[in-house]
Amino acid sequence: GVYNFELRVSDSATGRSAIQVVDVTLVPGDPLEVIMSSLSRRKVNAGERLSLSTSLGQPASGVSYTWTVTSGQVGPEYKVLAQGSALVLEANSLLPGLKYTIQCTASSPNSPPGAASATLTTNSPPTGGSCSASPTI
Repeated sequence: GVYNFELRVSDSATGRSAIQVVDVTLVPGDPLEVIMSSLSRRKVNAGERLSLSTSLGQPASGVSYTWTVTSGQVGPEYKVLAQGSALVLEANSLLPGLKYTIQCTASSPNSPPGAASATLTTNSPPTGGSCSASPTI
């Protein structure tokens, strides 16, 4: 079956509120448990390589992995250097100043697929300010 969960949060001081809806689909069998390694930081530099890795909660054979950028716009230089249980994106694959969600789905012929995702934000480039050097020539 499909279950619909709705979370409502509100701030009585400001009157602001938000709603998030998530659909959960139950499937027969035990899906693969995919565990995404945690990022050392949630903000990453778009000009550096990005590495994400996963592991399975239980051993499984014949596992294939599919990585997807589910939110956020990839850059014109988007390039996957390696994938499987680990994903490596070339520097400048992601654009600065955006929020991304990257998902890994693991599939096996012997069980339903499982997935995990990581959410991160790329740093914005510096703006404004001034620069001076001393001594002057």
